[in-house]
Amino acid sequence: MTMRAKLGTSASLLVWLVLTSACAQQSAPPPTQTSASPKKGQIVQPEVKPGKPADASSLLVTFHGCADLVLSDSRGRKLGYDATSKKNYQQIPGGIYDEGDLIGDDENDAAQTKPEAKAAAANQACVGDKTLQVPQPLAGSYVLRVDNSTGNSFKLEIASYGADSKQNGHFAASQAPAAPGTLGYQFQLPPPPGGVLEVKTK
Repeated sequence: MTMRAKLGTSASLLVWLVLTSACAQQSAPPPTQTSASPKKGQIVQPEVKPGKPADASSLLVTFHGCADLVLSDSRGRKLGYDATSKKNYQQIPGGIYDEGDLIGDDENDAAQTKPEAKAAAANQACVGDKTLQVPQPLAGSYVLRVDNSTGNSFKLEIASYGADSKQNGHFAASQAPAAPGTLGYQFQLPPPPGGVLEVKTK
């Protein structure tokens, strides 16, 4: 073999090595990146901020007797039934007025078949459990109007609950049979410390 042939073979081999190296560099995968904190060996965690606890404050009025109730909040919005104007009010956001009749279906069926049972049912027709519920009540003055058109006895309870759903104010009253009329109960929310809801009659 001549010297020229040896040089040609070496040159071909050199070109082949250069091309192979270049292809290998182009096909290599790019380096991967990982999130890391400034401190060695610690992975960055997303920042989690605790959410605000839910506000479970509420106002609850329970009434047992023959009367109609209307609750007015500090903005003059009403919840309940006004017997004078014969209007239902649902102006307080989230407010619920529930009136339950203590006479069951069985008693109503008996009243239809027995005259004496029908008379007894008529005497108790207006007796019921009524509740007014207001979630997250606004701070300010409230007025509860009780239209006792029959003059019958009744029991009333007003309870206030804080944001943690614990009772922070309570008021209870009862009335013996009296002359028909309208009573008003005024109170402030939130109640003062001490657990007693200060209620004024008007």
